[in-house]
Amino acid sequence: MIAGEQRAEEASQVRATTPVALFLNVGLKLQAKQYVLQLLLCTEQRLNTECIRRALKSTKIHTSEDDQTLDTMLEQQRLGADLKKWHQQQQHICPQVVPYVISEPDKPSQWEKLFLPSDFTSSERTKLGLETLGAEELKLRQGEANDALRSLREHIQHSQALRQHKNAHSNAVHGQEKNTGAVQKIKDVQTKIQSYVNKHRQARTAMIALGCNPQDPKFGFPELRDEDLYTKNVDQPHNLGDGGKVEGGIWRQGYHGTLSEVEQAKYVLDSAQVQWHRAHADMERWQEVEILAQEFCRTIQGFNKMETVSTALAHDHEEEPGKKAYALKVANMYQEMGKDAQEKFAKMGGTWPRAGVSLAQHIKSDQKIDWDASMAEGN
Repeated sequence: MIAGEQRAEEASQVRATTPVALFLNVGLKLQAKQYVLQLLLCTEQRLNTECIRRALKSTKIHTSEDDQTLDTMLEQQRLGADLKKWHQQQQHICPQVVPYVISEPDKPSQWEKLFLPSDFTSSERTKLGLETLGAEELKLRQGEANDALRSLREHIQHSQALRQHKNAHSNAVHGQEKNTGAVQKIKDVQTKIQSYVNKHRQARTAMIALGCNPQDPKFGFPELRDEDLYTKNVDQPHNLGDGGKVEGGIWRQGYHGTLSEVEQAKYVLDSAQVQWHRAHADMERWQEVEILAQEFCRTIQGFNKMETVSTALAHDHEEEPGKKAYALKVANMYQEMGKDAQEKFAKMGGTWPRAGVSLAQHIKSDQKIDWDASMAEGN
């Protein structure tokens, strides 16, 4: 797995040397800047300025640290200048799309269409002779999607580590200032996670437009849903309900870029071993919970039985007031204990046998307790 990740990292650093590849690579970067600027304009009123500035830095869109607000107009002008320069190069690489560029209505730079091969249908690419260009873009899009997935996995784990550190009692995150700083770090990572999700979805959409069949098992890029981002934290005990959750697709086979089949199989096996032992521990804990529930039932039944026995003893000593009073006192004590235990058991969702149903029959009916509700109430 490590060797495969290293190869993927090296591949992502290799610069294209052919004019076509360089041209397309610049186009993809400009498109990424467009997406960031769109996000900036849509969320500038809601997001923290410093958080946006960091997101812009990660995409190499420069802004002044001294400005109190982001100069979006200046960014639009810079992007517009870069797009104009790129379109000039486009005239030499693929002059057949120039009429489309000229006929495009004037739009803000962040909404300007680049007319990459993925912006055309299959028949249009054939008509315009963009098949070679489309094949090159497909390779770049696959690399873009793989890079997004790798970064997505890293940042999800980073987010888990930050949350774990913030909530740990042994760390130094105490007080309003430090707590606010820790929360801001988590928000920054979440913003990056969302940006990588969008990047993967956009790359996948482009690959489908370039002729990839999303139903083909060899495609390797299933639709990225929000639930696919979920993963269990192997460093912490699982919470109630985690045993029924399944990790998302980005953590399973088919999402690991350039890993060989042997490396993919080893990765899946290693992951399965960890999760199997986790699931086994969850099963043992659940068995303990079930045992505890039945012990609760037997305890209540024992209190009721002792109440019945003490009441019978009181009736047997009608002529001895002292013994009768003591027996009634004991019966009342067990009655209160049984009532209190049954009320607490009911609050946790526990059920008690109906009239005419024995405890053994009730247990066999497989009645379950909503322990999640109990834990939520306790918290």
